[in-house]
Amino acid sequence: MLFRSLNIFGAVLALGLVLLMGCSKGDAPRPDDVAAVRAIMEQRAQAIANKDIGAFERLLHDEYNDGRNTKSAIVEDMTEVFNRYQSLHLNYQKAPVELKMNTARVVQRLEYQVNDGERTVHDHEHLMLRKTPDGAWKISGGIKVGLL
Repeated sequence: MLFRSLNIFGAVLALGLVLLMGCSKGDAPRPDDVAAVRAIMEQRAQAIANKDIGAFERLLHDEYNDGRNTKSAIVEDMTEVFNRYQSLHLNYQKAPVELKMNTARVVQRLEYQVNDGERTVHDHEHLMLRKTPDGAWKISGGIKVGLL
């Protein structure tokens, strides 16, 4: 009876250790992925400052899906915004990047400065990103339409 209890205890202990080892390393943010997501944030700000719709569109995942806001709706909205304003700058809070497998989430405050400070729009966003099969990070949801 004692031998059987020790075997059960050992099996439970071993299972617990395996679970702890798997959770601690697998869920830790990978510095290269965090850096890649942060680079997407900076490239987005640069595309907006340059009013470069091609560069902006390349940052969006092919399967961008955020309710009614599809990739084409986002690109159409930003094209109109780029045409409407002489200058546009996006400043964003460098918020923590939450990673889980091939997805990332960034909840951040942002500020758009329109026409060199003529108008300032403050907002926040819940940006979602996904890794493509080739390993590139792309924005897959969270950009607001009609903000500007």
